[in-house]
Amino acid sequence: MDTASGIHLYITISFVIFVAFAAIICYLFVTLLVKRTLLHRAQEELKAVNANLEQTVLERTDRIKELERQRAEIEKAAAAGRMAARIAHEINNPLSGIKNAFQLLSDAIPRDHNYYPYVGRINKEIDRIAQIVRQMYSLYKPEHEAAAQFSLRETITDIIALQEAVCKDRSIKVDLEVSARNDSVILPENLFRQIIYNVFMNAVEVSPPESVIYIKAGINQEKLDLSIADQGDGIPDEIRSNIFEPFFTTKSHLAKAGLGLGLSVTKSLVEVLKGKIYFESTPGKGTTFYITLPLGAFEEEV
Repeated sequence: MDTASGIHLYITISFVIFVAFAAIICYLFVTLLVKRTLLHRAQEELKAVNANLEQTVLERTDRIKELERQRAEIEKAAAAGRMAARIAHEINNPLSGIKNAFQLLSDAIPRDHNYYPYVGRINKEIDRIAQIVRQMYSLYKPEHEAAAQFSLRETITDIIALQEAVCKDRSIKVDLEVSARNDSVILPENLFRQIIYNVFMNAVEVSPPESVIYIKAGINQEKLDLSIADQGDGIPDEIRSNIFEPFFTTKSHLAKAGLGLGLSVTKSLVEVLKGKIYFESTPGKGTTFYITLPLGAFEEEV
């Protein structure tokens, strides 16, 4: 073999070795790249699985907490019902005596007397208290009452008149605005009266002297929208979640503080009427309660 042939063979073998080596390097590089891609994809999938698992755990934890909260609410409701039944039993007997005595007194008041218009109002409120007593036997299962047609403005005005003396004594003004042209609504009237009375009385109790309570009512697309706003101290953030709980009150310092059932009963009655109640409060500026009641569901009962 001459020198030229030897050189040519050497070059050929070297080229083949180089190509083979380059092919191996490329194969290893591609394999490494694929493995890294697969590893990265597996890591991403693992992260997604972990995230989903964490989300599932959080959802299950929240669900367990919600079930525990519901159980606590049921237990509180049961305790409130038992307490309300005892209170109702104690109220019922003297209330019957008051009603009978007032019936005798009302017959003695001449129709032309200045205070005669209050006779009907007091009688109506005694009947309403009697119904409240019956409802307190089953606080969260109010009795069914047939719907009737009544004037929104007249009913709210009657309720305001019941607190007229208190408002006058403390120079509290009440601004009533009924925006509906036809203020006639069809609802269970006694339940409606109790709802408005409870929220309005609460506003009166927390209002400072020489303040204003704003009551707005309007009918919008088969719904009755009401709001009652006071200019009191507002509701602190830390107790807002307790406002509708039975026997919870922030007015224990008042001489005539209630049992803390007013807003709890109100919420229950609003829910019976398939409505909603909520509030907005600003510390130092006051609280507004909003009530929405559907109207169409009761028109068939009339």
